[in-house]
Amino acid sequence: RLVAAFETRRLPMTFVPQTRFTEEARSSISFLVSREEKHRCRWTALQATVAVERFLARHGRLPGALSDLVPDFLPSVPIDPIDQQAMRFHSDAAGFVVYSIGLDETDDHGVPASDDSGNDNAGDEAVRVDINAGAGR
Repeated sequence: RLVAAFETRRLPMTFVPQTRFTEEARSSISFLVSREEKHRCRWTALQATVAVERFLARHGRLPGALSDLVPDFLPSVPIDPIDQQAMRFHSDAAGFVVYSIGLDETDDHGVPASDDSGNDNAGDEAVRVDINAGAGR
């Protein structure tokens, strides 16, 4: 992915001599790029989540799809920074989830990686909201 990022900017990686330093720098840059992508995924999911909650407050129900939020709550359907498709949205009796497919580019249906998976790039970048969590207080 990092190599593709360099090449899209017309900077082929072949111009950099292969040394121990460049390998470490490439690894560090790759780490930073993946962190940036994860943050963009989470930010997009959070923006959509706020719009869903505003829809719920106004209509007393969850939207059927993120497209229901346009144009009153969002200017357009949020786009997943990873695959350039619409962000994913699912609801159930407990609440809803808005998510990106994440860096592994696999749709895990809103399930983030477990903390003990050992793979920081596995799982979806998801925001889950339980709408009944405060009921009865």
